[in-house]
Amino acid sequence: MSSREAYIDKMSKKLKAWDSKIDDLQTRAVHAGDEVKTQYETKIVNLKSKTVEIRNKLNEYANASSEALKDIKSGIKKAQSEFKKELKS
Repeated sequence: MSSREAYIDKMSKKLKAWDSKIDDLQTRAVHAGDEVKTQYETKIVNLKSKTVEIRNKLNEYANASSEALKDIKSGIKKAQSEFKKELKS
């Protein structure tokens, strides 16, 4: 397995785990009061947006030339960091 394939595999597994965390938040939102439910829903929308962004960048990474890999990987790391920050807030 190439380093590119390994990275894609690693990120795909992370995305699957993050999808599970988003599902957990959706379950909590169903059982939350109105004010808290709104906060959960906002967070869920933001997190889903980040996972879409990461998936798009990962697709770019999979199809990119060798010269573009570093920049795309940097974008993935930035989006990943933003996702984690949103998840903790």
